Amino acid sequence: MTEDAVDYRSLLAVAVRDGRDFPPLILTNNWRWPRANRRTLGRLVVALDALLTADEPITGEYWLE
Repeated sequence: MTEDAVDYRSLLAVAVRDGRDFPPLILTNNWRWPRANRRTLGRLVVALDALLTADEPITGEYWLE
């Protein structure tokens, strides 16, 4: 999970191009998940738990909402 979409999307594209396996890329942004807000960490934990316990597999790129 990262907020650094520019760098990690580039790394994901290279892995895809080279036919390598790669873990899912979970992306966030500071607008939706502000680092300065003390409640953000708890909200992230809840959102990640919901995502990771859902019945659908996570593949490729996923924006955490």
